[in-house]
Amino acid sequence: MCHSVVYCVNHEILLAKLRHYGIRGVSLNWFKIYITNRKQKVKITTQNLKHKSFCRWETIKNGVPQGLILGPLLFVIYVNDLPCSINKLASPVVYVDDTNVLVSAKNLKDLQTKIDSTLHRISEWFLFNGLTLNMEKTNMIKFCTNHLLNNQQQCLNDNYLINEVTNIRFLGLELDNNMNWKNHVVKILPKLSRACYAVRAMYCFSSLNMLKMICSFTSIR
Repeated sequence: MCHSVVYCVNHEILLAKLRHYGIRGVSLNWFKIYITNRKQKVKITTQNLKHKSFCRWETIKNGVPQGLILGPLLFVIYVNDLPCSINKLASPVVYVDDTNVLVSAKNLKDLQTKIDSTLHRISEWFLFNGLTLNMEKTNMIKFCTNHLLNNQQQCLNDNYLINEVTNIRFLGLELDNNMNWKNHVVKILPKLSRACYAVRAMYCFSSLNMLKMICSFTSIR
């Protein structure tokens, strides 16, 4: 939900959270050395690759190192307390930098109130932790009985209007407000077609385990 979120992690806040979770002394100092005082520079190359230019080295003031297993782990620790800020209002589903919030109510008026309160709490958490909500990737979908589907919900957050959508991607699943799996089926059919073709092509030359690997690889591409 936030733009380039991994690069926005505040080092001081991250170290404070590591300390809160019991990492102290030599271990905490190791993490401090690991994430701070890193430097980077940018290389610009022309299309014909004949000319290159570099900017000067600059200290990285925010973010966690990428390409190593500790990067995602440190980010997960950083956002681990986000659900605590909205647990009484909604059910958060957080997967690395993808945050989904499930809000339920008995009527549309209560639903609107809980959505507004939840968004306010989330915005406060992001502000306190030095992050920014990516409103362009923030959507809202409503699951309800058919006679309520025509009542469109709208939410305003920091002068940005969040409109209700009819379909959304949720952790790799394509969902629509009717809980119909048609969009998801359309999405995965090309992948399954490629997997079937690859298995047929390699059936006479490969073991069962190899065919399973081929099917898995072609399905997730």
